[in-house]
Amino acid sequence: MSNSNKNVLYTFIGNINTIKKVAEYPISEKYNNEVDQIFSRMAKNKNSIKIGEISKIPTPKATYYLLVNKVDYFFLIIVDNLYVEDNAHKLLEELRDKKFETMLNDNSELNYLGLENLKTCITNFQNNSNNKDSNKLKEVQIELNDVKVEVRNCVKKELSNIEDARELEGKSKNISDFAVNFNENAEELKRATRKRNIIITVIVIAVVILLVIVITVPVVLTAKAAEQFVNSLNNTMSNISSYNNTD
Repeated sequence: MSNSNKNVLYTFIGNINTIKKVAEYPISEKYNNEVDQIFSRMAKNKNSIKIGEISKIPTPKATYYLLVNKVDYFFLIIVDNLYVEDNAHKLLEELRDKKFETMLNDNSELNYLGLENLKTCITNFQNNSNNKDSNKLKEVQIELNDVKVEVRNCVKKELSNIEDARELEGKSKNISDFAVNFNENAEELKRATRKRNIIITVIVIAVVILLVIVITVPVVLTAKAAEQFVNSLNNTMSNISSYNNTD
């Protein structure tokens, strides 16, 4: 039998929480109805699913292998009936370990890098090739794809750090401006307080001086009047005594 019949026919990845297709390869309507039914049934019964356990569904035309990973991602492959079961298990395990949930676009579907990783995995298991050089090349390709994923994640992290740094810089500037304004307001308040204290001191001194004047002036005037009266009385008495002596 020719190896050309021992192929991976179709691959499907979905999120059983959102019941949404994440990717398929190759894009084909041939298996859509059957796969959608299996996927919907798995999503409805997700509480009874054994995580990581591979299930097999044989049919007259092809064999279905499927599993669910720890983050509720559903993987299904359809292979020719002559495809080696052990290789089907290995393919599913490799798909499971690829962490495709980190390779999504804004629509929660596989991005370009994720699709390339998916295609590479499928290609590696097509035709059950035992050519060592080919396997080494595929291993290198897988490693390169993994490196691409790591580099992309690192770039995203660095960009996020830059944005955080800019945000912190903006907050720091706002705090600095607030401190400057606070110091300026404190200085103005200090000057206003000093001015008010001076005015109060001047008013107090003026009131004290006024009170001293009010109290002192009448006393002085009274003392002078008394002195004048005494002098006048003395003069009168002296005049009377002089008059008597003359008589």
